[in-house]
Amino acid sequence: MVTTVPSTPRRNGSPVSDPDDARPWQNPFDPDEVVGPAGDSPEGPSELPDLGDRMARHAEDAVEHARTTFGVELDGTRDSIELLEMIGYTIHRLLAEEGEELSDPEFDTLCTIYGGYLGEVIRKTLGGDWEYDLLAQPGSALISLRLEQGRVFPPMKWARRIEKGNDEDLRVFFEKIANAGKPPRSE
Repeated sequence: MVTTVPSTPRRNGSPVSDPDDARPWQNPFDPDEVVGPAGDSPEGPSELPDLGDRMARHAEDAVEHARTTFGVELDGTRDSIELLEMIGYTIHRLLAEEGEELSDPEFDTLCTIYGGYLGEVIRKTLGGDWEYDLLAQPGSALISLRLEQGRVFPPMKWARRIEKGNDEDLRVFFEKIANAGKPPRSE
């Protein structure tokens, strides 16, 4: 029997062709309430809600969701990235290969909680601080993690993982960050 595999995941009945069109990595509140009308700039991150606490709570939600939905115990360690990748693979397969669909709120929630978990593992392992990036996408406050090596966007990475598939492997992403700035290993 031949199974047809859609070339792109589907959400709300429509193909999702570019994860940059999605909104899951944006702040979970109306940016106009925080940064004012489009074009206005806030005085700084202190005007925004405490993101560190919020992302830690989202990571806890991911642990619970992984346990109840996938029977997987995420423990917050570097080793758990393997399990997180398995969850990302499973969700991508359900969307791309089996035609399952997520509503926009479901998609956004998964990206926020699992992106929060990914970011918390990075933060606990490598250091860093959660911040809103007000410059990467004008008019929005994107959730990011500022590291010594630079800035990463864990919820955005999660969105790309479940939409694009194996090319966005979370293990590779984590290792690239962990090894950034280190001298190459000699063989």
